[in-house]
Amino acid sequence: MLDTATFAAAVAALASIRVQESPPDPGPRQPFRRELTAGFHHLHDTPMLGRIALVVAVAFSVLGFLESTDFAVIDHGLHRPASFFGVLNSVQGAGSVLGGLTAALVLRRLGEARTVGLALALDAAGALALTQASLRVVLAGFVVMGLAVSWLLVGYATARQRLTPPRLQGRVTSATDVLINGPQTVSIALGALLIDLVDYRILLLSIAAVLLACGGVLGIRPRQAHDHRRQQAGRQLTAPDDQTT
Repeated sequence: MLDTATFAAAVAALASIRVQESPPDPGPRQPFRRELTAGFHHLHDTPMLGRIALVVAVAFSVLGFLESTDFAVIDHGLHRPASFFGVLNSVQGAGSVLGGLTAALVLRRLGEARTVGLALALDAAGALALTQASLRVVLAGFVVMGLAVSWLLVGYATARQRLTPPRLQGRVTSATDVLINGPQTVSIALGALLIDLVDYRILLLSIAAVLLACGGVLGIRPRQAHDHRRQQAGRQLTAPDDQTT
């Protein structure tokens, strides 16, 4: 009943938002294949956004391992029943709330790319914490990972919305969803297979190594001016193909 009430509150909150949609693009329609792939073309033509999307896709190719390693941490690391996952999930949720409250401040100070990079580095630290048998360390790891998830999603979504013209928002969102959900689904299945073959701590170390490398890539300062010029090319969806760069 409490869960139902929270969904009802969310519906009411969304219904109260006044939205002024941009008018449909009056320009001529492009070939179906070009319109279908317009989101990917925009990612290609907007270097900063494309870099963030690619790095996040690589990160999600290992984050799916956590679906299996979490229970190994509880069973083999902490020697607790599977129901203890509810405690860890609640702790992670508290970290996510903290991340949501602080995300705007971090974005203003670091920008989208570095916010996502920092979030991935914190996720790596959280994964390392899960390799320990100490309850306090594991709890701290879940808090950090919860906070990192909020920073990651807010930074990623903000970059996508800010660097995409209104008429491409839906298609770019779909393109980035494909880039994330595909690798994540594969990693969940692969993690379920590997958890019986490899020590869970090795999987966690692999997660940490990949996430730390991804965070380092985004820690490099993006070339904002260059990205802005390249972004203009991604907005020429309605222009003839021979005039689009």
